[in-house]
Parts: sequence; structure tokens; C-alpha cells
Amino acid sequence: MGKVKTSVNTSMVSGGWRFEGKVGFEVLLDLAEEWKEAERDRYVDLHVRKCNKGQIVIGFKYLFEGNDHKRFFHKVTDQLKRKFGNDFIGYDVSSPTWLIQDPPVKIVVTRGNTDFQARLENHSGLSYHGGSILEALGNLVLMRCDLFDLTLPPNNSSQA
Repeated sequence: MGKVKTSVNTSMVSGGWRFEGKVGFEVLLDLAEEWKEAERDRYVDLHVRKCNKGQIVIGFKYLFEGNDHKRFFHKVTDQLKRKFGNDFIGYDVSSPTWLIQDPPVKIVVTRGNTDFQARLENHSGLSYHGGSILEALGNLVLMRCDLFDLTLPPNNSSQA
């Protein structure tokens, strides 16, 4: 697509908290969901995955203010030591974080003889047609919803 963008985020800490496999995925998924609910605007990424030696990791990217990353680290580490004891193995946590991001998706709209076409720039695939620009864009978004974070209202014929 285009050139990949790299940016350093000095207000982000990232890493993982490691656990013995016997703790189980369900327990760690529940814990990660609690963290996400408690600080929804702070967690950029939160996931649970397998690790070597049968261990499980809660991986994360967390936004902080000022020097809060040390306070965040100590708070979470203390919580995990108390809750899991020796089943909490350790961590790999650091800041800053360098992010590698895909370029934005570019949409090209052209006018045909009888309608408009919308397509993704530098992307193989079909053009999506419509009688207006909005209809062509709507068709593109609906057909390629895998590329967009899209929430649609319920289909209710009584609303105009």
C-alpha cells in the first residue's frame, strides 16, 4: 500500500506479565477484561497468549501521563504477586514504545458515464458503483467492512 509509518510514543509503556500455565487462560482473560473495563481509555492493546515453557502472557500497551509508568508497573506487579504468588513468573515491561503503523486506507472516487465508482487506491479488487458519491462509498464500505471499524444502526424501515 504505502510507506509504513514509525513513531515513538513516550507516553506508552508496553510489555507482558508472565504466568505459569496452570493459572489457565480463562482466569487471565477475566483479569485482562477487568483491567480493560477499569481503564478503557488507557489500554491501547491488551491480549492473552501462549508463551514458551507452557507459560501464558498478558500482553499490553498502556498510555500514561508524566512518569506514571513506574507507578503503573509497581501497582500491577504488586497486585499480581499478591493474587498469584509463585504462579506469577515475571514481566517484560518498558517505555518508550515505537509503533509501526500501516498507512491510512485511501479511497478514490471517479465519475463514470452513468454512476460513480469507489475503489481502494493501490489495492486490487473491484470498484463499487452507486448513483451518487455517497452510495458508491457506502457500497465500498459495506463490501470491504474488513478494512474499517464500522458500526451500523439497526435496519428499521420506519426511520428515514
